[in-house]
Amino acid sequence: MGLLGDALEALSTSDRRRGGVHARLHRRTDHVRATAARNAEQAARGFPTLVEPPGAPYRGAGANAGADAIHDRWGTLLAAGDALRIDWHRADAAASTPGGTADTDATDGEVGEVGEVTVVRGEQWRRRGADGQVTGSRPAERASSVLTLFVPEIGPLRPWLLLSHLRLSALERSVRQGRDIIRLRGTARGGPLGMLRQFHGLPPGDTFDLAVDDATGILVELVAHWDGGEVERWELHDLRVDDPSNPTTVDEAGTTGPEPFDLDAVGIPRDVQEPFRRAVPLARLAAQVDFTLLAPQDESFAGVLREGAGPVVVAHPSGGRPAGRTVWFEQSRGAGMPDTTGWDPITLADGTPAHRWSPAADPDQVDLHLTRAGTQIWIRGRGPAEILALADGLRPVQP
Repeated sequence: MGLLGDALEALSTSDRRRGGVHARLHRRTDHVRATAARNAEQAARGFPTLVEPPGAPYRGAGANAGADAIHDRWGTLLAAGDALRIDWHRADAAASTPGGTADTDATDGEVGEVGEVTVVRGEQWRRRGADGQVTGSRPAERASSVLTLFVPEIGPLRPWLLLSHLRLSALERSVRQGRDIIRLRGTARGGPLGMLRQFHGLPPGDTFDLAVDDATGILVELVAHWDGGEVERWELHDLRVDDPSNPTTVDEAGTTGPEPFDLDAVGIPRDVQEPFRRAVPLARLAAQVDFTLLAPQDESFAGVLREGAGPVVVAHPSGGRPAGRTVWFEQSRGAGMPDTTGWDPITLADGTPAHRWSPAADPDQVDLHLTRAGTQIWIRGRGPAEILALADGLRPVQP
Protein backbone atom coordinates (compact mmCIF):
# COMPACT_ATOMS: atom_id res chain seq x y z
CA MET A 1 0.00 0.00 0.00
CA GLY A 2 2.99 2.31 0.38
CA LEU A 3 3.42 3.10 -3.31
CA LEU A 4 -0.31 3.48 -3.95
CA GLY A 5 -0.64 5.61 -0.81
CA ASP A 6 2.11 7.94 -2.04
CA ALA A 7 0.33 8.31 -5.38
CA LEU A 8 -3.08 8.96 -3.81
CA GLU A 9 -1.62 11.59 -1.49
CA ALA A 10 0.08 13.33 -4.42
CA LEU A 11 -3.12 13.26 -6.51
CA SER A 12 -5.39 14.57 -3.75
CA THR A 13 -3.05 17.38 -2.70
CA SER A 14 -1.74 18.41 -6.12
CA ASP A 15 -3.29 21.89 -5.96
CA ARG A 16 -1.12 22.66 -2.91
CA ARG A 17 2.10 21.26 -4.38
CA ARG A 18 2.56 23.54 -7.38
CA GLY A 19 2.64 27.16 -8.42
CA GLY A 20 2.93 28.07 -12.09
CA VAL A 21 2.90 25.17 -14.56
CA HIS A 22 4.41 25.20 -18.05
CA ALA A 23 4.32 22.21 -20.43
CA ARG A 24 3.83 21.08 -23.97
CA LEU A 25 0.58 19.15 -24.32
CA HIS A 26 -0.05 16.20 -26.62
CA ARG A 27 -3.43 14.61 -27.27
CA ARG A 28 -3.91 11.59 -29.53
CA THR A 29 -7.39 10.17 -30.21
CA ASP A 30 -8.51 7.15 -32.21
CA HIS A 31 -12.03 8.28 -33.09
CA VAL A 32 -13.18 4.91 -34.45
CA ARG A 33 -12.15 3.11 -31.27
CA ALA A 34 -13.57 5.94 -29.14
CA THR A 35 -16.94 5.58 -30.85
CA ALA A 36 -16.87 1.82 -30.31
CA ALA A 37 -16.05 2.35 -26.62
CA ARG A 38 -18.90 4.84 -26.18
CA ASN A 39 -21.30 2.46 -27.91
CA ALA A 40 -20.21 -0.33 -25.58
CA GLU A 41 -20.85 1.97 -22.60
CA GLN A 42 -24.34 2.71 -23.87
CA ALA A 43 -25.11 -0.96 -24.48
CA ALA A 44 -23.89 -1.89 -20.99
CA ARG A 45 -26.34 0.65 -19.54
CA GLY A 46 -29.24 -0.79 -21.55
CA PHE A 47 -29.37 1.86 -24.29
CA PRO A 48 -29.25 0.51 -27.87
CA THR A 49 -26.78 2.15 -30.21
CA LEU A 50 -27.20 3.00 -33.87
CA VAL A 51 -24.92 1.90 -36.69
CA GLU A 52 -23.80 4.69 -39.01
CA PRO A 53 -25.30 4.08 -42.48
CA PRO A 54 -23.16 4.10 -45.63
CA GLY A 55 -22.82 7.62 -46.94
CA ALA A 56 -23.34 9.29 -43.55
CA PRO A 57 -21.44 12.60 -43.34
CA TYR A 58 -18.22 12.51 -41.33
CA ARG A 59 -18.50 14.79 -38.29
CA GLY A 60 -15.15 14.27 -36.64
CA ALA A 61 -15.64 10.80 -35.15
CA GLY A 62 -17.07 7.39 -35.85
CA ALA A 63 -16.75 4.57 -38.31
CA ASN A 64 -16.69 6.90 -41.32
CA ALA A 65 -13.59 8.72 -40.14
CA GLY A 66 -11.32 7.10 -42.73
CA ALA A 67 -7.87 8.65 -42.84
CA ASP A 68 -8.93 11.17 -40.19
CA ALA A 69 -9.67 8.48 -37.61
CA ILE A 70 -6.44 9.22 -35.72
CA HIS A 71 -6.25 12.81 -34.50
CA ASP A 72 -2.98 14.13 -33.08
CA ARG A 73 -2.71 17.57 -31.52
CA TRP A 74 0.14 19.46 -29.90
CA GLY A 75 -0.20 22.59 -27.84
CA THR A 76 1.22 24.59 -24.96
CA LEU A 77 -0.18 24.62 -21.43
CA LEU A 78 0.22 27.42 -18.91
CA ALA A 79 -1.35 27.42 -15.46
CA ALA A 80 -1.15 29.39 -12.23
CA GLY A 81 -3.45 29.11 -9.23
CA ASP A 82 -6.96 28.49 -10.52
CA ALA A 83 -6.15 29.75 -14.04
CA LEU A 84 -5.34 27.69 -17.13
CA ARG A 85 -4.47 28.51 -20.72
CA ILE A 86 -4.15 26.06 -23.62
CA ASP A 87 -2.90 27.12 -27.05
CA TRP A 88 -3.51 24.31 -29.53
CA HIS A 89 -1.37 24.60 -32.65
CA ARG A 90 -2.39 24.06 -36.25
CA ALA A 91 -0.87 21.08 -38.02
CA ASP A 92 -0.92 22.81 -41.40
CA ALA A 93 0.87 25.87 -40.03
CA ALA A 94 3.47 23.77 -38.26
CA ALA A 95 4.09 21.69 -41.35
CA SER A 96 4.69 24.81 -43.43
CA THR A 97 7.08 26.37 -40.93
CA PRO A 98 10.69 26.21 -42.20
CA GLY A 99 12.42 23.48 -40.24
CA GLY A 100 9.20 22.69 -38.38
CA THR A 101 7.10 19.57 -38.12
CA ALA A 102 3.38 18.98 -38.18
CA ASP A 103 1.66 18.44 -34.85
CA THR A 104 1.23 14.79 -35.73
CA ASP A 105 4.94 14.33 -35.04
CA ALA A 106 4.94 12.81 -31.57
CA THR A 107 8.74 12.75 -31.45
CA ASP A 108 9.37 16.36 -30.56
CA GLY A 109 5.99 18.04 -30.95
CA GLU A 110 7.37 21.18 -32.58
CA VAL A 111 4.43 23.44 -33.37
CA GLY A 112 3.58 26.51 -35.40
CA GLU A 113 0.66 28.93 -35.59
CA VAL A 114 -1.96 28.84 -32.85
CA GLY A 115 -5.24 27.36 -34.07
CA GLU A 116 -7.34 27.33 -30.89
CA VAL A 117 -7.10 29.06 -27.52
CA THR A 118 -8.83 28.04 -24.28
CA VAL A 119 -8.64 30.00 -21.03
CA VAL A 120 -10.05 29.04 -17.61
CA ARG A 121 -10.36 31.43 -14.65
CA GLY A 122 -11.80 29.69 -11.61
CA GLU A 123 -14.83 27.85 -12.98
CA GLN A 124 -15.40 30.16 -15.94
CA TRP A 125 -13.97 29.38 -19.36
CA ARG A 126 -13.72 30.70 -22.90
CA ARG A 127 -12.57 29.06 -26.12
CA ARG A 128 -11.81 30.67 -29.47
CA GLY A 129 -11.60 28.16 -32.28
CA ALA A 130 -9.42 28.32 -35.37
CA ASP A 131 -12.42 29.79 -37.21
CA GLY A 132 -12.68 32.64 -34.68
CA GLN A 133 -15.89 31.32 -33.11
CA VAL A 134 -16.03 31.87 -29.35
CA THR A 135 -17.77 29.54 -26.91
CA GLY A 136 -17.72 29.52 -23.14
CA SER A 137 -19.56 29.59 -19.85
CA ARG A 138 -21.92 32.38 -18.97
CA PRO A 139 -20.62 34.76 -16.29
CA ALA A 140 -23.51 34.02 -13.92
CA GLU A 141 -23.24 30.26 -14.37
CA ARG A 142 -21.57 28.08 -11.75
CA ALA A 143 -19.84 25.64 -14.04
CA SER A 144 -17.77 23.52 -11.65
CA SER A 145 -19.82 20.36 -12.22
CA VAL A 146 -19.52 20.50 -15.99
CA LEU A 147 -16.18 22.22 -16.61
CA THR A 148 -14.36 19.05 -17.68
CA LEU A 149 -17.06 18.38 -20.27
CA PHE A 150 -15.92 21.43 -22.21
CA VAL A 151 -12.30 21.76 -21.04
CA PRO A 152 -10.93 18.21 -20.69
CA GLU A 153 -7.43 19.74 -20.72
CA ILE A 154 -7.94 20.66 -17.08
CA GLY A 155 -7.94 16.99 -16.04
CA PRO A 156 -4.15 16.62 -15.58
CA LEU A 157 -4.16 19.63 -13.22
CA ARG A 158 -7.19 18.46 -11.21
CA PRO A 159 -6.37 14.77 -10.85
CA TRP A 160 -8.37 14.41 -7.63
CA LEU A 161 -11.49 14.35 -9.82
CA LEU A 162 -10.57 10.79 -10.84
CA LEU A 163 -10.26 9.31 -7.40
CA SER A 164 -13.90 8.42 -6.66
CA HIS A 165 -14.48 6.88 -10.09
CA LEU A 166 -11.40 4.74 -10.63
CA ARG A 167 -10.19 1.71 -8.75
CA LEU A 168 -6.45 2.26 -8.78
CA SER A 169 -3.50 -0.08 -8.34
CA ALA A 170 0.16 0.91 -8.30
CA LEU A 171 2.48 -0.52 -10.92
CA GLU A 172 5.94 0.97 -10.38
CA ARG A 173 8.13 3.97 -9.74
CA SER A 174 10.12 5.22 -12.70
CA VAL A 175 11.65 8.33 -14.22
CA ARG A 176 10.06 10.25 -17.08
CA GLN A 177 11.91 13.14 -18.72
CA GLY A 178 14.05 13.56 -15.61
CA ARG A 179 11.14 13.58 -13.11
CA ASP A 180 10.16 10.85 -10.66
CA ILE A 181 6.73 9.39 -11.42
CA ILE A 182 4.43 6.67 -10.12
CA ARG A 183 2.62 4.55 -12.69
CA LEU A 184 -0.92 3.41 -11.90
CA ARG A 185 -3.57 1.23 -13.54
CA GLY A 186 -7.22 2.25 -13.17
CA THR A 187 -10.53 0.51 -13.86
CA ALA A 188 -14.03 1.93 -13.56
CA ARG A 189 -15.38 1.70 -10.02
CA GLY A 190 -18.88 0.19 -9.99
CA GLY A 191 -19.10 -0.73 -13.67
CA PRO A 192 -19.31 1.41 -16.83
CA LEU A 193 -19.07 5.11 -16.04
CA GLY A 194 -21.20 6.41 -18.90
CA MET A 195 -21.51 10.20 -18.80
CA LEU A 196 -19.99 10.32 -15.29
CA ARG A 197 -16.52 9.75 -16.68
CA GLN A 198 -16.73 12.97 -18.72
CA PHE A 199 -17.53 14.99 -15.61
CA HIS A 200 -14.25 13.76 -14.15
CA GLY A 201 -11.89 14.20 -17.07
CA LEU A 202 -11.87 10.62 -18.36
CA PRO A 203 -12.05 9.62 -22.04
CA PRO A 204 -14.04 6.49 -22.97
CA GLY A 205 -12.35 3.22 -22.06
CA ASP A 206 -12.38 0.18 -19.79
CA THR A 207 -8.86 0.54 -18.35
CA PHE A 208 -6.65 3.57 -17.80
CA ASP A 209 -2.89 3.96 -17.40
CA LEU A 210 -1.81 6.98 -15.38
CA ALA A 211 1.60 8.51 -14.69
CA VAL A 212 1.59 10.74 -11.58
CA ASP A 213 4.37 13.26 -11.11
CA ASP A 214 5.63 12.36 -7.65
CA ALA A 215 6.56 15.91 -6.62
CA THR A 216 3.37 17.69 -7.72
CA GLY A 217 0.62 15.07 -8.21
CA ILE A 218 0.02 16.36 -11.74
CA LEU A 219 -0.94 13.71 -14.29
CA VAL A 220 1.80 13.72 -16.91
CA GLU A 221 0.17 10.82 -18.78
CA LEU A 222 -3.38 9.52 -19.04
CA VAL A 223 -3.99 6.70 -21.51
CA ALA A 224 -7.42 5.14 -22.03
CA HIS A 225 -7.80 1.62 -23.43
CA TRP A 226 -10.81 -0.31 -24.64
CA ASP A 227 -10.93 -3.93 -25.73
CA GLY A 228 -7.16 -4.14 -25.66
CA GLY A 229 -6.48 -1.12 -27.86
CA GLU A 230 -5.60 2.50 -27.17
CA VAL A 231 -8.49 4.98 -27.39
CA GLU A 232 -6.98 8.26 -26.25
CA ARG A 233 -3.70 9.56 -24.86
CA TRP A 234 -2.91 12.79 -22.97
CA GLU A 235 0.72 13.68 -22.25
CA LEU A 236 2.54 16.62 -20.69
CA HIS A 237 6.09 17.09 -22.00
CA ASP A 238 8.90 19.29 -20.66
CA LEU A 239 6.99 19.96 -17.45
CA ARG A 240 8.22 22.98 -15.47
CA VAL A 241 6.64 23.69 -12.10
CA ASP A 242 7.22 26.70 -9.86
CA ASP A 243 7.34 26.79 -6.09
CA PRO A 244 3.70 27.03 -4.86
CA SER A 245 4.73 29.70 -2.36
CA ASN A 246 6.07 31.94 -5.14
CA PRO A 247 4.34 31.11 -8.41
CA THR A 248 5.04 33.00 -11.62
CA THR A 249 2.96 33.33 -14.77
CA VAL A 250 5.05 33.57 -17.89
CA ASP A 251 3.71 32.83 -21.35
CA GLU A 252 5.75 31.61 -24.30
CA ALA A 253 6.53 35.20 -25.35
CA GLY A 254 7.87 36.06 -21.90
CA THR A 255 4.90 38.17 -20.80
CA THR A 256 4.43 38.28 -17.04
CA GLY A 257 1.27 38.93 -15.07
CA PRO A 258 -2.37 37.90 -15.57
CA GLU A 259 -2.66 38.75 -19.30
CA PRO A 260 -2.43 35.11 -20.52
CA PHE A 261 -5.54 34.31 -18.46
CA ASP A 262 -7.71 37.25 -19.54
CA LEU A 263 -11.11 35.80 -20.48
CA ASP A 264 -12.17 38.90 -22.38
CA ALA A 265 -9.05 38.68 -24.53
CA VAL A 266 -10.35 35.34 -25.83
CA GLY A 267 -13.82 36.71 -26.58
CA ILE A 268 -15.93 39.50 -25.12
CA PRO A 269 -19.12 38.43 -23.35
CA ARG A 270 -21.50 39.38 -26.14
CA ASP A 271 -19.62 37.02 -28.48
CA VAL A 272 -19.79 34.06 -26.10
CA GLN A 273 -22.08 31.29 -27.26
CA GLU A 274 -23.72 28.90 -24.84
CA PRO A 275 -21.93 25.54 -24.80
CA PHE A 276 -25.26 23.71 -24.61
CA ARG A 277 -27.71 24.37 -27.42
CA ARG A 278 -31.11 24.55 -25.77
CA ALA A 279 -33.93 22.95 -27.75
CA VAL A 280 -36.86 25.22 -28.63
CA PRO A 281 -40.18 24.58 -30.43
CA LEU A 282 -39.53 24.13 -34.14
CA ALA A 283 -41.75 27.07 -35.06
CA ARG A 284 -39.30 29.42 -33.31
CA LEU A 285 -36.51 28.27 -35.65
CA ALA A 286 -38.43 28.70 -38.90
CA ALA A 287 -37.35 32.32 -39.41
CA GLN A 288 -33.67 31.49 -38.73
CA VAL A 289 -33.07 29.11 -41.65
CA ASP A 290 -32.99 29.45 -45.42
CA PHE A 291 -35.28 26.48 -46.10
CA THR A 292 -38.85 25.46 -45.33
CA LEU A 293 -38.93 23.97 -41.85
CA LEU A 294 -41.13 20.91 -41.34
CA ALA A 295 -42.64 19.24 -38.29
CA PRO A 296 -45.20 16.50 -37.54
CA GLN A 297 -48.70 17.85 -37.13
CA ASP A 298 -49.86 15.55 -34.32
CA GLU A 299 -46.80 15.53 -32.04
CA SER A 300 -44.59 18.08 -30.31
CA PHE A 301 -40.97 18.23 -31.45
CA ALA A 302 -38.24 20.63 -30.28
CA GLY A 303 -35.08 21.43 -32.19
CA VAL A 304 -31.65 23.00 -32.14
CA LEU A 305 -29.92 24.86 -34.96
CA ARG A 306 -26.49 23.54 -35.97
CA GLU A 307 -24.24 25.60 -38.22
CA GLY A 308 -21.57 24.23 -40.55
CA ALA A 309 -21.58 24.03 -44.32
CA GLY A 310 -25.13 25.35 -43.95
CA PRO A 311 -27.85 25.52 -41.29
CA VAL A 312 -29.20 22.17 -40.07
CA VAL A 313 -32.10 21.75 -37.62
CA VAL A 314 -31.97 18.65 -35.44
CA ALA A 315 -35.36 17.77 -33.93
CA HIS A 316 -36.28 15.41 -31.09
CA PRO A 317 -39.64 14.53 -29.52
CA SER A 318 -40.52 16.79 -26.61
CA GLY A 319 -43.01 16.54 -23.77
CA GLY A 320 -44.27 13.19 -22.58
CA ARG A 321 -42.39 10.95 -24.99
CA PRO A 322 -42.08 7.31 -23.86
CA ALA A 323 -38.91 6.53 -21.93
CA GLY A 324 -36.25 4.99 -24.13
CA ARG A 325 -37.77 6.19 -27.40
CA THR A 326 -35.05 6.80 -29.99
CA VAL A 327 -36.33 8.71 -33.01
CA TRP A 328 -35.18 12.08 -34.32
CA PHE A 329 -34.76 13.84 -37.64
CA GLU A 330 -32.48 16.40 -39.25
CA GLN A 331 -33.45 18.81 -42.01
CA SER A 332 -31.64 21.30 -44.20
CA ARG A 333 -31.29 22.60 -47.74
CA GLY A 334 -28.71 19.83 -48.20
CA ALA A 335 -26.05 20.42 -45.54
CA GLY A 336 -25.27 17.42 -43.36
CA MET A 337 -27.32 14.99 -45.44
CA PRO A 338 -26.20 11.43 -46.27
CA ASP A 339 -25.26 10.08 -49.69
CA THR A 340 -28.03 7.51 -50.23
CA THR A 341 -26.22 5.53 -52.93
CA GLY A 342 -26.92 1.89 -52.12
CA TRP A 343 -29.96 2.62 -49.95
CA ASP A 344 -33.30 1.04 -50.88
CA PRO A 345 -35.66 3.30 -52.86
CA ILE A 346 -39.21 3.34 -51.47
CA THR A 347 -42.38 5.40 -51.91
CA LEU A 348 -44.21 6.88 -48.93
CA ALA A 349 -47.98 6.70 -48.49
CA ASP A 350 -48.50 10.12 -50.09
CA GLY A 351 -46.36 9.22 -53.11
CA THR A 352 -43.16 10.93 -51.94
CA PRO A 353 -40.04 9.06 -53.14
CA ALA A 354 -37.56 8.22 -50.39
CA HIS A 355 -34.53 6.06 -49.60
CA ARG A 356 -34.35 3.65 -46.66
CA TRP A 357 -31.46 1.79 -45.03
CA SER A 358 -31.25 -0.70 -42.15
CA PRO A 359 -28.27 -2.76 -40.97
CA ALA A 360 -28.69 -6.43 -41.80
CA ALA A 361 -28.09 -7.45 -38.19
CA ASP A 362 -30.61 -4.96 -36.76
CA PRO A 363 -33.67 -4.34 -38.98
CA ASP A 364 -35.33 -2.37 -36.18
CA GLN A 365 -32.92 0.50 -36.90
CA VAL A 366 -34.02 2.66 -39.82
CA ASP A 367 -32.43 5.60 -41.64
CA LEU A 368 -34.86 7.32 -44.00
CA HIS A 369 -34.09 10.19 -46.40
CA LEU A 370 -36.66 12.19 -48.35
CA THR A 371 -37.27 15.65 -49.79
CA ARG A 372 -40.47 17.58 -49.11
CA ALA A 373 -41.29 21.22 -49.86
CA GLY A 374 -37.71 21.60 -51.12
CA THR A 375 -36.25 20.55 -47.75
CA GLN A 376 -34.10 17.45 -47.32
CA ILE A 377 -35.00 15.33 -44.29
CA TRP A 378 -33.02 12.54 -42.64
CA ILE A 379 -34.99 10.52 -40.08
CA ARG A 380 -33.04 8.23 -37.77
CA GLY A 381 -33.89 5.83 -34.98
CA ARG A 382 -35.61 2.60 -34.11
CA GLY A 383 -39.08 1.38 -35.05
CA PRO A 384 -39.82 1.11 -38.81
CA ALA A 385 -43.57 1.76 -38.53
CA GLU A 386 -43.05 4.79 -36.25
CA ILE A 387 -40.45 6.29 -38.57
CA LEU A 388 -42.64 5.86 -41.65
CA ALA A 389 -45.55 7.48 -39.79
CA LEU A 390 -43.33 10.40 -38.82
CA ALA A 391 -42.21 10.86 -42.44
CA ASP A 392 -45.82 10.81 -43.68
CA GLY A 393 -46.85 13.47 -41.14
CA LEU A 394 -44.14 16.09 -41.75
CA ARG A 395 -45.58 19.39 -42.97
CA PRO A 396 -44.28 23.00 -43.18
CA VAL A 397 -44.51 25.01 -39.96
CA GLN A 398 -45.38 28.67 -39.71
CA PRO A 399 -42.79 30.98 -38.13
